[in-house]
Amino acid sequence: MVKESLFKFIVQLQRDALKSDNDLRKLKQSWEEKHKELFSELIEIVDVFDNLKERVEGLQEHFDAKSVKYLKSYKKIGNKLEKILNKHGIKSIELFDKIAQIGLCEVIETQVSDQHEEGEIISTLKRGFQLEDRVLRPAQVITCRK
Repeated sequence: MVKESLFKFIVQLQRDALKSDNDLRKLKQSWEEKHKELFSELIEIVDVFDNLKERVEGLQEHFDAKSVKYLKSYKKIGNKLEKILNKHGIKSIELFDKIAQIGLCEVIETQVSDQHEEGEIISTLKRGFQLEDRVLRPAQVITCRK
């Protein structure tokens, strides 16, 4: 009788442990999805800052003092957002060799050019981001074709 009760108790403990492991796995997966969603939204905000910075970069010489001050403040906010991403391990994808790499880049367009090698990145439309080795969003690029 005691042996049977002990056996039932051990079986129940094993079931509870398996259920706890499963619940923990589901919770971790849910947390990772929320984490990725949050940082994807932050990356979209960084895109807005990148786009504005790109558009006004050549116009700075025509700005009055007040506009220049606003632009500097705006850049500081963009830099702060990027620091927040970096603090959490999210980095901008660096493409050192200027060749589109599968997984790191999404080729949006190709253009004929004599000034670039086949497959070389002509321009980056949107920066890519990764968390450690996992790509959150590939860089969107225009590459050369011959």
